[in-house]
Amino acid sequence: MTGGAWLYPNDAVFSGIIDPASDPAGAYQYIVTASAPCANDTAFVNVSIPSAVDPGTDAALTLCTDAVPLDMLGALGGTPEATGAWTDPNGQAFPGTFTAASDPVGTYTYTVTAVLPCPTLSATLTLATDPCLTQGRMARSPFATMA
Repeated sequence: MTGGAWLYPNDAVFSGIIDPASDPAGAYQYIVTASAPCANDTAFVNVSIPSAVDPGTDAALTLCTDAVPLDMLGALGGTPEATGAWTDPNGQAFPGTFTAASDPVGTYTYTVTAVLPCPTLSATLTLATDPCLTQGRMARSPFATMA
């Protein structure tokens, strides 16, 4: 019906066009003023505005094969949300703690599911291992001689 007025959830008048970037979620009212002795007619529209998700940014890391287990979420760039899920290089669910001595190297994907209409987003963490030299170990070279 035309001729009514839109009100924000705080009862302030507005144009009736919601900008999800700046307007609040909540119960919006549309009020049509009636002539006496009739009462005004009010309709409510409940608006929810889902937030965009943040899976962080892609990263790459090389770990020594004897490194302590890695919390993969902390290795992503940015500020990833802790609500996502990991998959391993083969696309299988992965718990999110990488053990260099036993887990496969490759690209792991962290996916944060969004509420529509926002898109679900992912970031990748590419992990490699290296048999790093650590204190107390001696590198063996094919050119080394034993005395």
